[in-house]
Amino acid sequence: MLRIHFTSQDLLRVRLASGPDRLWEAVLSAHQAHQPGGPPVFREWRSRVLPALTGEARAYLRITRPREGLRPPTGTSSPTPTRPGAAAQAYHDQALAPFWPAIRCAVEADVAAHARTLTSGGTAALLSGLHRSVVWRDPVLSIATAADGDVYLEGRGLTLQPAFFCGQAPFSPSDPELAPVLVYPVPHRSAWLRQPGAGRHDRALAALLGRTRAAALSALAHGASTSELARHIGVSAPSASEHASVLRDAGLIASRRERNSVWHTLTPLGRAVLDSGGVDQRVPAAVS
Repeated sequence: MLRIHFTSQDLLRVRLASGPDRLWEAVLSAHQAHQPGGPPVFREWRSRVLPALTGEARAYLRITRPREGLRPPTGTSSPTPTRPGAAAQAYHDQALAPFWPAIRCAVEADVAAHARTLTSGGTAALLSGLHRSVVWRDPVLSIATAADGDVYLEGRGLTLQPAFFCGQAPFSPSDPELAPVLVYPVPHRSAWLRQPGAGRHDRALAALLGRTRAAALSALAHGASTSELARHIGVSAPSASEHASVLRDAGLIASRRERNSVWHTLTPLGRAVLDSGGVDQRVPAAVS
């Protein structure tokens, strides 16, 4: 059992990360690569990625081979092309970058859900609903893990970092030199590697939404900006924005501004519609 001890100041300094952290995802995915018998949701990823890694990317796996515990490598917030950073960059480009939209979509969806909990119920509700293995009894957050220990925040606060490649239980690095962080797993879709295909599934979506909006919903499976959506479905940016607005009004997508662009992701309803192929085939076609 891992026990994280809070003071009243720590409760005021709980921070929910806004998205995936590249360093943590690199370290955790490398850890999953070392576990051929690990969670089934990562098995197809391993079978696709590992045989194709270059020697430089494989060097990163050797660097991050689990020893006494997990911790992010020191340095900047993302791998840089300097040695041993060159190995980290090669690994990121080959093992993570092709799947980053899916990673980001899953993590941001989890962040959005917990942010709503924080807004409606406060910090105690957020900590209580973080993960099935977590129990909050003020002032201690207890986590059912194999490791046994105590972490005293002592006014430093705690960052909650959702991680796509995290295993089945949250963990907190024990290194006192690191800022306090609790890394926890996010829910996964079993078909997160699947690309939208042709056939009855797509015809059902087209019948429900119209061909263009069905294509837009599929293009947003892993999230996209308005300009990226326009390129995916072959329309102008204003037209893509209009289609996104209709999907958003229907509750199928959520949109948020990031600097000079708007990022769109599927809502749980949108994900269900996309995964199920829409609705009964008898539903009449919508006007696109």
